[in-house]
Amino acid sequence: MKQILSFLLFYCSVFAYAQQPVIVFKNTTTNKVIKVKPGNTLSIQYNGYMGQSEQFKQLVTDINDSMITLGYPLSASFLNAIDKANGPKQIRIADITRFRKMTTGRQLAKAILKLSTAVGTYILAVKLAKQPDISTGELLLYTLGVGMGSATLVEVAFPEHPKYFIKDGWQVTVIHE
Repeated sequence: MKQILSFLLFYCSVFAYAQQPVIVFKNTTTNKVIKVKPGNTLSIQYNGYMGQSEQFKQLVTDINDSMITLGYPLSASFLNAIDKANGPKQIRIADITRFRKMTTGRQLAKAILKLSTAVGTYILAVKLAKQPDISTGELLLYTLGVGMGSATLVEVAFPEHPKYFIKDGWQVTVIHE
């Protein structure tokens, strides 16, 4: 029993201090460094099959010396099993042409703004519906205008397209931390 317990303790300590692969994007001209670990969300543009440009935004699930895996395995979620286009993708690190690391705070702020836009548009519709001189068509146009305008402003404030170009002096390396 002591041997099993000591083996488990040893295994857990090795696992806890195991080195995790990290992609490091480094720009030598601006001295900016962006580290991407498994669990971070990454929006990238890369050269796909036959050299065409593709864009993908998903959670980083695995990193090795030459490949990055974005997205969950299809068996991990019933939604991914239905939507195979958003399933996991393995992308060669050398094929990445643009990237943007999406922080949790940014994603949370965007979700809160989208929710508050929907609630605000609903409150506007309820208040306008109580006005006797506004027709149903006008109500529909006002709420569509406010809702679509607000949603567009949220997308402008929090874009998800890749921001940094590799050709602008960014170097990509994989290290183990």
